[in-house]
Amino acid sequence: MSLLLSLVLAVATLLALVSQEASAVTTFPFRPDGTFTIVQIADVHYSSGSSKICLGIALEEMPCSDLNTTDFIARIMDGVTPDLVVFTGDNIQLTFNADNAIRKYSEPVIARQIPWAMIFGNHDDEGNLDRQQMLDIVKTLPYAVSERGPLDVDGIGNYALSVADGNTTLFNLFLLDSGAYSKVDGIGGYDWVKPSQIKWFLQTSQDLNAGLAAPNPALAFFHIPIPEYEQAVDKLGSELEGVHDGDVNSGLFAAFLEAGDVKATFVGHDHINDYCGDHFGVKLCYGGGIGYGTYGRIGFKRRARIIKLENFGKVVRTWKVLDDLALTQIDSQFLVQ
Repeated sequence: MSLLLSLVLAVATLLALVSQEASAVTTFPFRPDGTFTIVQIADVHYSSGSSKICLGIALEEMPCSDLNTTDFIARIMDGVTPDLVVFTGDNIQLTFNADNAIRKYSEPVIARQIPWAMIFGNHDDEGNLDRQQMLDIVKTLPYAVSERGPLDVDGIGNYALSVADGNTTLFNLFLLDSGAYSKVDGIGGYDWVKPSQIKWFLQTSQDLNAGLAAPNPALAFFHIPIPEYEQAVDKLGSELEGVHDGDVNSGLFAAFLEAGDVKATFVGHDHINDYCGDHFGVKLCYGGGIGYGTYGRIGFKRRARIIKLENFGKVVRTWKVLDDLALTQIDSQFLVQ
């Protein structure tokens, strides 16, 4: 085989992979009553199972470990019976058996045969595997719907999901890799969504809404909050720490406004913030940390955010459930009405 032919075949293979990843949009059905329920699970920070020491809890809550986290996730699955679970980053931390940690944090969801998606946070690849290696493991697990995303776009895990009534898509979900830490000389702190990702979002939004008089509503999930979270008003929920965003505003929020479809965003990262605020009509929401093996605050129960699409996505409500016997619900509000 000639060198030229080899190069042509290699380029063709690469383009095929890019096209395959770019076009992979998993679609879920609305339930017959027009509802679709999502559980956002933020900041699991799973590492070593029963040997993990819990943080930010009272003495009477001991003994405690990673197993408390997965027990809470299991009870949420049984109490809420969601149609989709989204893990929004920092799913594992500081483990040199990342394969085992991934399987353990997802086990309660897989055991109940619930589809699940995940994105990465700034701590996930601090162990023995990088993002691509971890995603390769995730993609082998039952009911996982995560994708790498286009090869020519920054990050590992930029992809879209849709919710449909029959053959008609009515709602979209965008998942983005917000990175870890700045790699730009002279700029410290956390990372940010890159221009190539914003271009991908705008193009994907346009493609998904092609031919429609108005774009279908959408939600966006990523780990590190964008600077606009600091400017949000009318907040419902707890704000017990600052917004730990990156030092660069890359224009992601402006892209949401330009596309006109994203009605709310969901992040993690700041474990003891769990509010939803408003910024120019877009709701900016935190999940609230769920993991016991990472920082929290005594008296601030671990929690998860529930997002319920109703009337085939024309209405969206959200609330949080707390880790107690009743799975107490707090801070119910409309995101789309």
